[in-house]
Amino acid sequence: MLSRSVFAAAGYDALAGAAFTLGAAATTAAHRIVYNQSTGDLSYDADGAGGVAAIKFAVIANHAQLSAASFQIL
Repeated sequence: MLSRSVFAAAGYDALAGAAFTLGAAATTAAHRIVYNQSTGDLSYDADGAGGVAAIKFAVIANHAQLSAASFQIL
């Protein structure tokens, strides 16, 4: 679960598939949650592929497989 007050640009309720991406950085304006599965870094990018840097907010130590369905925004 993600807090709507912190992750405001990510929407509300279920995270949209277009708002999630795997890799080191957002590559479209829609990407908000970025998961680098090789490092485990989980980041929030409030402006997608814009000029503001993403903020790492967690590290998934076991490098689990995640998708947009793994997140709820409340």
